[in-house]
This record gives sequence, structure tokens and C-alpha cells, in this order.
Amino acid sequence: MRGRTYLLVAGILLVISGCVGLLMGIVAQVLMAQIAAGLSSSQSQAPMGLDMLTMAILVISAAITIVIGVLGIIWRERPDKTTPLKVIGIVLIALAVLGLIFSPPASLIALISPLATIALGVVYVVGAYLNERS
Repeated sequence: MRGRTYLLVAGILLVISGCVGLLMGIVAQVLMAQIAAGLSSSQSQAPMGLDMLTMAILVISAAITIVIGVLGIIWRERPDKTTPLKVIGIVLIALAVLGLIFSPPASLIALISPLATIALGVVYVVGAYLNERS
């Protein structure tokens, strides 16, 4: 029973964080497009294109986070899905750690998101493990 609760809590928090990230990514893309439209043709568009790519990655990452959260919520009642849930949780942890390694946060506030993702990934894996044992 506890494993299901862990997966439910982690799944809900992942869906919420994914929705917030998706909203922030969409707002950032709209703002970047407005800034790009305001630039004159003599100014360089290369940095703006790179920023748009970063925002697109943010939106894709948020969508994947939502899917992972929904899978945890849906599959929490199915003991036959514990292996995929553990793999998904481990991948989530690995991606958060790689994100910390390749783009270290500039401030303490920026460190909260990857650490929260790692913590949710651990709760996700522990929930799947407990689900498998019950």
C-alpha cells in the first residue's frame, strides 16, 4: 500500500512541476518571439535562435515530466509495471544529475529544481520497489 502512495505523491508532484514548467516555457517562448520581432535586421539573430532552442527544450522537458508523472499515477495499481517505473525513475534521476553536471546552477534558487527532481525520482523508484515487494 505504501508503494502506491509514494507513486501517487511523486506522480502528482511531477505533473504539477511539469505543468508549471510547460507554462513557463510557453510564456518564455512568446516573450522571446516578441523580443526577436523588435530587433532590427542589423542586429544578430544567432543568440536569439539559441535562446528559442533552449526554451523549446524546456517545453519538451516539461511535457516529458508530465508524462512520467501520469505514468506513475496510472501504473501505481499494477504490480506488473514496477520494472518500467523503476527504470523511468532511474532515468529521471540520471537526467537531473546530468543537468547539474553540464549546466551548474548560478544561484541557490536555481539548485532547488534539479534537487527536487532527484528527490522525486528517488521517491518514484522507492514507490515502485515497495509496490513490487507487496
